[in-house]
This record gives sequence, structure tokens and C-alpha cells, in this order.
Amino acid sequence: MNFASPGFINPERFIRVWQKATSLQEVCKQLEINKAKASNRAALLRKKGVPLKKFTRSHGALQRWDYKALAELAKSLANGGAK
Repeated sequence: MNFASPGFINPERFIRVWQKATSLQEVCKQLEINKAKASNRAALLRKKGVPLKKFTRSHGALQRWDYKALAELAKSLANGGAK
């Protein structure tokens, strides 16, 4: 592996940043990567036995949806209705 390749993040640096950060957004900002890459890297390291902390989700992600109402909306739109 070419360690000088663009986008390569040293695992030790990733772990240090992750463990000191207070949010996934902070990790992304410090490492200049997107959320998917940061989350995937953390998941891979956890699978390998590295005990990385887990961040709580933001309030927006905790929104509770009324899935019954969403199902009704999908059905009505599938039947040609326009709500």
C-alpha cells in the first residue's frame, strides 16, 4: 500500500482523533473526510478488535416517524392520488 497516496489516513492518527473527538462531525472536520468514510473506518477497526467509542446520534436522527401514516401516503400516491 502506498502510504503517501491521497486520502490515506494513518490508523494511529485516526484512532487518536476519534477518541479525542466529541462527535462524528468533529472527526470529519479534523481528518477532512466525509461521514461515510469515517464511520466505515471506525466499523472496520472495531471488527478488528479496536475498542473505539461510539458517538450518539444528533437530534435530527432521533426523529420519530409515523410509519403508518407514511405507508398510507405511499399507497395513496401509488394509486394516482396527489396529496
